[in-house]
Amino acid sequence: MPRPEKPITWDGPLADLAQALRDLRWRAGRPSYRDLEERTRHSRSVLADAAAGYRCPTWEVTHDFVVACGENPDDWRPRWEFARAAAGKDRPVERKPRRPRGEAVRAAKQRASVAADMPVSSSAPPDPELARTPMQFRYQLRTLRAWAGNPFPNPTHRVDSSNLWVPSSTMYDALDVKQSHLPALRVVRAIVTMCTGDAEQVERWLDVWRAINMAEYQRANPPPPGLGRDPWAN
Repeated sequence: MPRPEKPITWDGPLADLAQALRDLRWRAGRPSYRDLEERTRHSRSVLADAAAGYRCPTWEVTHDFVVACGENPDDWRPRWEFARAAAGKDRPVERKPRRPRGEAVRAAKQRASVAADMPVSSSAPPDPELARTPMQFRYQLRTLRAWAGNPFPNPTHRVDSSNLWVPSSTMYDALDVKQSHLPALRVVRAIVTMCTGDAEQVERWLDVWRAINMAEYQRANPPPPGLGRDPWAN
């Protein structure tokens, strides 16, 4: 029995391409990499490496992988070009995903504890109102993207019907749960719009963002004594 593939535990266009190739293989009936080797001009190790997510495969490998699994490679070209641009053309990428060390380990445990306390529904989108801190808000936003099927296939995205475009790299940064500050409001609008397409959901997420933002502001900038009281009152 072939060994199971290692899970992709990091984010980014390269990870998205690798996961998409894995999903494609499942839709095709999960042929082994030996079977794919026989259908293509590439070795099984090269094909498996294309779906590992550590580095960007060549277009020839991606093309033949997709054809061998019965789909149109033309539909995959933009996704591959985006991953190649993110990885750096002809530039090697770190073979192993970054693993937390020191302070990052403790932060990862804290995020896991927060996540364990948050209920997850397979049908309804994640609830932004469960978040009380910027890190929790980012976690819920990241969960929303997972619930929506991990979109962001293109380098830039239009926010609503406006002419404002947001780079995917900015969106990925907004999902980084290691950051202790809120992502930009316009980026939250873009992500929730893309994941739900529901104006009410968008406004709900923005309302929670504003509430957390004001709480953080007031915590860092406490009001002066007597604010809101009548200065002429006895």
